[in-house]
Amino acid sequence: MALVTSTGFAHVRLTVTDIARSKAFYDKVFGWPTAVDESAKADDDAVATDPQQFYGGVVYQTPQGTLFGLRPGGSTSFDPTTTGLDHLSFAVESRAALEAVVEDLGEAGIQHGEVTDLSGAGIAILSFQDPDDINIELTAPLPVDSPDSNESDDSAQQPAEEDNVLNVRDGGGDGRPVVLIHGWPLSGDSWSAQVPALKEAGYRTVVYDRRGFGKSDPGDSYDYDALSDDLENILGDLDLRDVTLVGFSMGGGEVARYASRHGLDRIHSVVFAAAVPPFLLKSDDNPDGPLTQEAADQLESGLKEDRDAFFDDFTTAFFTAGDELKVTEEQREDAVAMCRKSDQDAAVGCMEAFATTDFREDLASITVPTLVIHGDSDGTVPFEGSGRRTHAAIEGSELVVIEGGPHGCNVSHADEFNSALLAFLEK
Repeated sequence: MALVTSTGFAHVRLTVTDIARSKAFYDKVFGWPTAVDESAKADDDAVATDPQQFYGGVVYQTPQGTLFGLRPGGSTSFDPTTTGLDHLSFAVESRAALEAVVEDLGEAGIQHGEVTDLSGAGIAILSFQDPDDINIELTAPLPVDSPDSNESDDSAQQPAEEDNVLNVRDGGGDGRPVVLIHGWPLSGDSWSAQVPALKEAGYRTVVYDRRGFGKSDPGDSYDYDALSDDLENILGDLDLRDVTLVGFSMGGGEVARYASRHGLDRIHSVVFAAAVPPFLLKSDDNPDGPLTQEAADQLESGLKEDRDAFFDDFTTAFFTAGDELKVTEEQREDAVAMCRKSDQDAAVGCMEAFATTDFREDLASITVPTLVIHGDSDGTVPFEGSGRRTHAAIEGSELVVIEGGPHGCNVSHADEFNSALLAFLEK
């Protein structure tokens, strides 16, 4: 009988003699998006002891969603004569499964470490070695519904409907909850510039992947009723109250529909960040809508005909103001990698939803403090047709316009975005 039942391959890492040479090789041969690149620090003394520098290495995101890493040899922490495969990681179902493996390994006489919770990553790990001293690591998600879930960063699978499981990351703590709702076609990882700032300020930060995106299961519907029901399920499952909802781009639609469909009993305040309300599609009834039917049709056909090319072009426009890309190429490629994780049916269904849903009546339901934050150079969801109109529609709302900000202003202008968000949250 097998001692370990794995649910999939997680990542592999190689030790190499020349990190720059190896990076150039893998960049050229495979061209995977780079998730982490600390190769410039490979010669720093700190990389031997500081895991935050990833030991001067590189981590790639493969198209299968797994990780492939390179680590420089020759530091004081590693045998400089050893190169090649040094690390394999496999996923198992749960932390309880890891504890069972510990017992089985012990009975089989195989030396192993202890199960360790990495709360910041939302996983637990168990390490042991094969006969050639190759490190084997088992990882499992940490639950959020345990009694101690408010004391650490946990990862959870939240059922939004019978056959739809959402990936939810709850930062825990006693602070007031802030729920971050990502844009299309990204994932909760797109909030990486905001989560640390919110946690440092003492807020309980909850991030989730929309159905069909990131690590969340696809659903049977992608209209805003279903999406706002997902949000309600998350708030209810975590028993969150006095919440600030922050909706970016498409996520602003969830905020608006949640207010009209589920009410504001749990809600302290809301934020519309580069958001699609009140109504994108231009029509006789909505002459100020910034999206023509022809443009909407072109978007849908581009996504269906060649999604990889579409995502490459889309992320470029996403972070561009005028003719200037406002982020690094690495940041743009990170966004491409998130896009590629989307389910195609979910991507098409959600595109139709955000392009054609009229939120004007939903906005009338919002009676809590509201912040509208938008880049003045947003070419994807133009400010004049969206953010400015939302601000005008919600009495007493605050407006922050980021000068030179593209659609992805939470990345390109992260400091300015975070300052405005934190100032609003303090009120």
